[in-house]
Amino acid sequence: MEQLKALMGPTNEYPFLRKDELPPGPSSEVRLPGSGRRFAVTGDYREPARNHCAAVCLANVILCLKAGRTVRQEDRDRIFRRTYALLGNGPLFTREFRKGAGNALYEAGLTGCRLRPCGSPGAVRSCLEQGSPCAVLVMIAPLDWHWVLAVGCREYEDGRFYLRICDGWNARADRWLCWGGPVHIRSITAVVKKND
Repeated sequence: MEQLKALMGPTNEYPFLRKDELPPGPSSEVRLPGSGRRFAVTGDYREPARNHCAAVCLANVILCLKAGRTVRQEDRDRIFRRTYALLGNGPLFTREFRKGAGNALYEAGLTGCRLRPCGSPGAVRSCLEQGSPCAVLVMIAPLDWHWVLAVGCREYEDGRFYLRICDGWNARADRWLCWGGPVHIRSITAVVKKND
């Protein structure tokens, strides 16, 4: 994969935004409980992992669903080791991610969760309003993909829609992704609690 990327030439970095870079204007916002916590990041797990953003994203899904309790670094590490054992190194397509996610949720004691695809801003907002984190596969070039976790959204009165994300590189969910912007959203999978 790395050789193919090298042949295609360099790509731009992902143009995720900080909150102060969001456009002004009337909007409404949704944010998951516990989304202000410290999340797992790829830099915490460099060995033996490579291209492990899917495993980090899945670990962060589990951390989100355990929002009612404080999560220590040892717990984050344990959760990541398990998700990495199930998903391995990437890149991973949505199908492999969903299969590993189902197993990881079961092993984490979150047996009442199910996976649901979301294909529109309205569907994503609805899932977030119900407390369901959303794993998002984004792409900036044919061979340059990345898994991020949506923990909130902002919708403007004029229809513009932004996802609040944990990008897997920063420990806080303080980046934003523009729906329909320069980053192509390949798939979104919500992790929905049983009674939702």
